[in-house]
Amino acid sequence: MWQPDPFEFNETEKRRHHGYVVLFLIFLSLLFCAQVTINLYALTDEETAAQVQRGPFPPWSLGLQALCGAMNLMWIAAIYFWQRIGFYGFLATNLGMMAIHLACHLDPKLAGLPLVSVVLMFIALHVGAPRSTWAQMR
Repeated sequence: MWQPDPFEFNETEKRRHHGYVVLFLIFLSLLFCAQVTINLYALTDEETAAQVQRGPFPPWSLGLQALCGAMNLMWIAAIYFWQRIGFYGFLATNLGMMAIHLACHLDPKLAGLPLVSVVLMFIALHVGAPRSTWAQMR
């Protein structure tokens, strides 16, 4: 007797939003909202700006980091609406963040931290598996 393969993706099945991916997207959204808020606060508060100038980040990097955080929010929204371009944009923005960190002469291990969220998103999407969230994104 023939039985369907449980690991084969059937195009006629209703597409499901995977709960763990949605929770991860919400977590990243909150994280990037906090990043944008902190960077904008550091840009506007004189005392904090003076402390930042003595730290590893030059003043120009705070504005770019706030912009990258806002762009990451945009890419997360694109991922939520199941557009693959959102993942690629998320990757490109985080590579830009890594370049900013390297330009600020940060330790390469710390400069690579923005890519952790990309790797976790890649794992959450199960890229390549037939029944993956990635296969359902169109």
